[in-house]
Formats: sequence, structure tokens, C-alpha cells
Amino acid sequence: MIALAAAFKNHWHAVERDLFTLNFTADDIGTKLSAAQLISIVLAAPPGTAVHHFNPQSWSRTDELIANLGEQQAGLVNLNARYERPQVDSTPVKPKTEFDSLPPYKGIVLESAPADEFTLKLKERQRIAREEAEQ
Repeated sequence: MIALAAAFKNHWHAVERDLFTLNFTADDIGTKLSAAQLISIVLAAPPGTAVHHFNPQSWSRTDELIANLGEQQAGLVNLNARYERPQVDSTPVKPKTEFDSLPPYKGIVLESAPADEFTLKLKERQRIAREEAEQ
């Protein structure tokens, strides 16, 4: 119902145009045209209808591909998040640092970490090294 109300509020003329195409008017809502039928006309608008054209949730295949190419070109490294679009998680990604591109040093993968996290990992590695030396 919220989506139906939003379509009425934001795109009333598109809804009215589609009703005219189906030989209905706004006066037919609630009489000749049931609420269920109106919901079907507005929320399941097929391509070629005025409401479908104004639906902000639908992206064309071209729009999807251009967004994907832009993300690929950027490597998602310098972007805060993916482009917002339906059915895609656009939560911000962790920005890469200069350490992420370095090769492993003597078999140790270099990674950036906050000081407290680094200290915990360092103490754990030192404990493991002492245990191996005792054996």
C-alpha cells in the first residue's frame, strides 16, 4: 500500500495515463476497478506503460552494465561503496591500503591493523614460537 501511495503521490499523471489506456478513469477506482486490480495495474506495470517508465526501482540492462563497468574500472578501491541500485548491497567497503598490495615477506602476509589488534597477534605469534622452540 505504501508503494501504491507513493506512485499516486509522485507519478499520478502516469497512473492516470495507464488507467486511460485500460479504458478506466480515476472515478472508476473503488467502483468498476477494485483495489486489487488497481494495485496490479500500478505495481506490476509492464514495460511500455507510463508507470513502468517512472518506476525508480527498475534499471535498464544498459544502466546495470554501465554501473558494473564503472565499478570494475575503478576497482572498487577508490569508491566508498558500490552504486546504489536494486538488489545490490551498497554498504561501504573497507578501503585498501598500501599494505594490501605488498607481496608476502618471508611467508608472512603483511596487513594493516590497529595497534591493539597488532599487539594481540604479535603476542600470539611469540607464544607459538616459544612453544615450538621448547619442543
